[in-house]
Amino acid sequence: NSKKFIRVTVNLSLEDLGVNDPSELMSIVGSNPTLHGLKGPSFSQVITTEPGTWISLELIISKDQLLSCVSELRNLGGVSITTSDLGMIFYKDSIAFSKLETAITIFGDKN
Repeated sequence: NSKKFIRVTVNLSLEDLGVNDPSELMSIVGSNPTLHGLKGPSFSQVITTEPGTWISLELIISKDQLLSCVSELRNLGGVSITTSDLGMIFYKDSIAFSKLETAITIFGDKN
């Protein structure tokens, strides 16, 4: 299941976007369905020597949405857009996690 998804991370300058507060960025991103991701994006402040306030946005999207997501992020002025594959996704009720727990119970922890 995790092979259908990809993590996208981008850095955004609040000044380049013309906003003063990270909550304004959250509103802009939140109003764009392409950038909702699996559960919604996460935001964190970037510690940088560059002037201004930079925010890192991370989201998990379906791989078939990647090009439209990158396009939307570029339209927002996103820089340093990176992607990474996911090893696993554990949902609230995860079949994979239940199987892992069962295997550990049966075979023991091999560490």
